[in-house]
Amino acid sequence: DEAHRFGITFHRRLRRKAALTTGLVEIPGLGPKRSRQLLKEMGSLKRVREATVEELAALKGIGPELARTIYDHFHPAGG
Repeated sequence: DEAHRFGITFHRRLRRKAALTTGLVEIPGLGPKRSRQLLKEMGSLKRVREATVEELAALKGIGPELARTIYDHFHPAGG
């Protein structure tokens, strides 16, 4: 039972890390620390995707330029 619990906990931690990495860390100027902060303040990746540039820029540590970069990442021109 203990080994099973350990395995499940470890796997969940890896999945959580992978989800964060694939979603936000690939955005230029947004590393792991800022990604975690962004998710913590916004609540979810879905909410980050739906946020406006103004909402993103209002967050601590995210300026207008980075806010535009994040927004453009999720809303490519022409799509």
